[in-house]
Amino acid sequence: MEMYQRLRSARTKAGYLRAAHAARAMNINQQTYSSHENGNRGFGRDAAILYARQFNVGLEWLLTGSEASDAADTSVTKADRRQTPATGLANPYDPETFRQAAAMVEEFKLDMGFKFVSTPDYLQLIETFYEQACAVQVNQHA
Repeated sequence: MEMYQRLRSARTKAGYLRAAHAARAMNINQQTYSSHENGNRGFGRDAAILYARQFNVGLEWLLTGSEASDAADTSVTKADRRQTPATGLANPYDPETFRQAAAMVEEFKLDMGFKFVSTPDYLQLIETFYEQACAVQVNQHA
């Protein structure tokens, strides 16, 4: 199975019937996402991290199809732990919190008057807002 096929499989297993629904949930360009999923355009590690988090699949499985990280495996590899907020939550990549962070990024873009943000910058913003949202959750549970 090719990477784009694993992406489509992850999306459908996560409950998104259409690529457009997934793109909207992640606040990314629908054509870009569809091109990734259709195999018309490759995607790198940064986009794969975003997709793996959103669809709750192992990053290594999404990138390589490795048996070491089965499609149902939601564990984070050692290399990706640097990107995991220290939340104390059971699932470090909570999809609802991730959606909240994406919405916060969109509000930030509007407030700042940005019409376009590059993918690496967008992912950095999502990670920053995700960590803030997780910190709020931890404080609420304390």
